[in-house]
Amino acid sequence: MPVLVLASASPARERILEQAGLNPVVIVSHVDEHLVMATQPSGIAPARAVEVLASAKAFDVASGLAGEVASDAVVLGCDSMLLLDGSLQGKPGTVEEARRRWGLMAGRSAELLTGHCLIRVIDGKPVARVSETRSTTVHFGSPSAEDLDAYLATGEPLQVAGAFTLDGLGSWFVEGIDGDPSNVIGVSAPLVGRMLNNLGVPVSSLWVRHEKHLPPKPFHPDTPTVTPLPPRMVPVFDSLVMIGPTQQQVFKDAHGNPIPHMPSVNASFQTVCSDDSFDLGVHTNRGACLWTGDYLNTGDGIQLIPVDPAEPSVALGGRSKPLALPSDAQDGARLLPTGSAELAHRSLLFASCIPSPGCSTFVSANTTVYDVSEPGKASYRPMGVMVGVSQPSGVSMPGRRMLVAGNIGTGPWAPRFAWLTPPIDNPAFLDSSAWEKIGQIDGGGDRENQLFALPAGGFGLLDSNGAGDAHIGLKLFRTPQELVSAPMTVLIRNDPSDPRPDDPFISRDAHKLLQPYGPQVVNVTMNADGTQTLHFLVSQWVTDPTRAYRTILYSIVLTPEYLSI
Repeated sequence: MPVLVLASASPARERILEQAGLNPVVIVSHVDEHLVMATQPSGIAPARAVEVLASAKAFDVASGLAGEVASDAVVLGCDSMLLLDGSLQGKPGTVEEARRRWGLMAGRSAELLTGHCLIRVIDGKPVARVSETRSTTVHFGSPSAEDLDAYLATGEPLQVAGAFTLDGLGSWFVEGIDGDPSNVIGVSAPLVGRMLNNLGVPVSSLWVRHEKHLPPKPFHPDTPTVTPLPPRMVPVFDSLVMIGPTQQQVFKDAHGNPIPHMPSVNASFQTVCSDDSFDLGVHTNRGACLWTGDYLNTGDGIQLIPVDPAEPSVALGGRSKPLALPSDAQDGARLLPTGSAELAHRSLLFASCIPSPGCSTFVSANTTVYDVSEPGKASYRPMGVMVGVSQPSGVSMPGRRMLVAGNIGTGPWAPRFAWLTPPIDNPAFLDSSAWEKIGQIDGGGDRENQLFALPAGGFGLLDSNGAGDAHIGLKLFRTPQELVSAPMTVLIRNDPSDPRPDDPFISRDAHKLLQPYGPQVVNVTMNADGTQTLHFLVSQWVTDPTRAYRTILYSIVLTPEYLSI
């Protein structure tokens, strides 16, 4: 039978479960409650709010279980808040706020809401979830000023929902309750029993006690806490939408006859990119600048096309080639954009210079870095070179550092690694020999990639693989270590089957595309329901040089993992 895991530091919740015949494994969740609530739609029902928080805590622990416990477990997450005058009251945190709360509660009644979430974990994977909120009415007394001062001085009301306890000193000031008392303390034993039965786990089967793996966190208002992490995000696989090519030529067959094809997303690209097509596309400056590798005019190098960040398929007009080649570039060298990094107050563009010593057919062994933070400059000169790292991308990390994902080597099957750089103002910022290696990225490809930040916290990696089973993948993570180990979701596979009638190189299935590569982030937007929408580009090589290269715009919905089951 499964082990019951309590995803809470609350000794009161643990005590209730122990008194009910259980001995739970206590593993504290590190969810940022304020961030979780910030991702929820405005006007969310109070009962739903505490249920969402409980689910986030349960998923945070359930997704990180390891060892024997992970083989068969039920993870319980809870969150309690007091509903008073239509407003949810959490932990006051300070004496001043607790005093203000008691000024509102004294002599009145309020609803104590506790959200409960149970997640069944089998072989380390969450497989089922049930969640529910229970309400109990609490009737408060009116403590004297002297008693209230003494109560606040103990620190007890500062770290509990509603600034009171039913099983501690606060019980002196509670006149009575209507409903389940265990719910007020933090976990409703009857409700948890019913939810366990819904998961197919009889509560009596858990009366067999299990040895604890972690001791409970002692109650003390000054107990240090681990820095909370944002919620884990997962892509909604079936939400992938191919919006369409961002620029498109008129295709013709060998006899010069037009081939039916998908029109451009917006006619502005047909005007700006008339009689041209592009290899790869990289957005910088928060989506305002699209850098593309020229194809038909080979030798012209990277071109800059201003675009509308709010509508990434809309070109604002004008093209320029402002990037200066490295001083040691050979004759006929061509620049390709292979990635970018949006840092605090800095936008970087990473480019491959070919031909050059040690280059493969499409990338060079070293990466040239340009600071393109000032749009509209007549010329941008290299700010440095990442030696021995090809096709990198980057994203801001605390301490002005950059997390880098890139390959060692240039050929097929070159391994992809993650590094942390020194601070951006450190002379060794671009010195790859001074970087902290995090490790090889599990499931990482051998072609272009793009790291990006999520608006509600956390990060993502769009990845491409050209060797073997060519595909575009997506990895969502919260820490550099998770970038290495988190699973890769394959979004788009190299599959020319079932072509569309209007375009022989695009499948009816958004998850299939002929020769996909070069994924690049356009933007990520927050939605009212707490999900996020990622817009990204994928380059396509359609095998026939007369039909050239093109970039195609996609969107996909990302959702908090605690809402995914």
